[in-house]
Amino acid sequence: MGIVKEGAKYGLEALTDIILNRPKGPAFRWAKYLGDRYDDFFDSFGAVYKNLIKKKDLKAFQELKEDVGDSSFDKIVRKTKKEKKLTREDTKKAQEAFNIDEVAAAERNIARSWFMNNKGPEMVEATKIVADAMIKNASTVKKFDPQTKKMVEVFDFSESRPFTYEQMLPKLKAQFPEIFKNMNLNKKDKRNWVQYVRSKVMVPKHFKSKKHFEREYLSNRFRSMYAPEGNTTIDNQFIWDVWRSRPNEFRTKNTIQDVDTFFHFLDDVDYFNPRSENFYKTMDPDFSAYKKFREFQQKLPAGTQLSHKLHTVVPDPFFETRMLDDLVSVQKIQGSFASPNIHMSDPVPFSGAEGVNLHLLPKKKNLYLQPLLEGKIFKELQKPIEKRNIKYLQDLEQQMIDAKITTRISDPIQGDDRVYGYVAETIDPKTGFKDGGLVSIEEVIGYNHG
Repeated sequence: MGIVKEGAKYGLEALTDIILNRPKGPAFRWAKYLGDRYDDFFDSFGAVYKNLIKKKDLKAFQELKEDVGDSSFDKIVRKTKKEKKLTREDTKKAQEAFNIDEVAAAERNIARSWFMNNKGPEMVEATKIVADAMIKNASTVKKFDPQTKKMVEVFDFSESRPFTYEQMLPKLKAQFPEIFKNMNLNKKDKRNWVQYVRSKVMVPKHFKSKKHFEREYLSNRFRSMYAPEGNTTIDNQFIWDVWRSRPNEFRTKNTIQDVDTFFHFLDDVDYFNPRSENFYKTMDPDFSAYKKFREFQQKLPAGTQLSHKLHTVVPDPFFETRMLDDLVSVQKIQGSFASPNIHMSDPVPFSGAEGVNLHLLPKKKNLYLQPLLEGKIFKELQKPIEKRNIKYLQDLEQQMIDAKITTRISDPIQGDDRVYGYVAETIDPKTGFKDGGLVSIEEVIGYNHG
């Protein structure tokens, strides 16, 4: 590319090579790097810059910026102005000649062209798969969380930066050779991969907890791809509670793929389409009830939490408050009862946001007392009917009633469901809700059986 103004020593291609070959780091100085070429370089850069403006060669102008990087380009322009090889009028002409809309459109066209010509969509999905495997096997350490005052398990990337192009490309080529056959360890391929592929794949950060990444990725995916107009915090909370009670097919421990598949499943039935009869905000009574609960929660004392009277919603209610290798307060289930873990029974699919299963409890009762009492009851129910200690079960239920805890537990022997604990009969005239833990879906949405 020989774009150059008469009298300039270096053309566009030569200028680009000089810039890309410069040393990196805070100690870099143009005068030291260029030496005797200093004046010729800035003379030539100013001349080429002006010539591109004169010819309105947007394509070449954009290629120069992309090749050297926007930040580096802007610094060189400022340096050239300081050397009086460019003026404010020159940069103003550039802004007028290459207006923002044109530049943005050109950038989108370049991105779209590279992305589609190089199997971009396949690259994104392949990168997600490889990243998922890396996340699953990533090193973790225990770190004190000053907010929760607890030790939490966080990703430890102190030994390396695993999600860089240099680290991931060999893995991508090994697993997907056909997709990445034209990608190599050079600056241009790296820039394209980072800008058009890696930017579409969210990965965890150093010293962030696994649970934090799961929730962050779910929320990010929901807000960027599926959330309707007018999305609120309650919408985000609703999707999170639906996710927590997802079926086993979305529990492969590949966070990125599980979240993507979960949203594809809901999107296939038009759950996020405002014109659909399945749109969650207007057609799903569970969301209406859930929204009322969350709004009512805000009027209650600080620390009040949305709880579930169905103990099978979350396989392990202590997941957020304990390390994976810590002992669980819920008593261990005896026998061969089928379960995703040995402490709680199977989760009921998509029941985490059902209004009929929700109530409100103080934090300690929700996180500790309710699961503890549920675990003790469930353990006793593992015994043959004739060997159960009925008085013991009654005492446990009375503790629930005293704490205004309500739960529904399936009898593993008889197979029937039973509600244990507190069921209020009176309605608070100030709130319109029954006092205590249980608030029925009928109350929340104002439904009357007639």
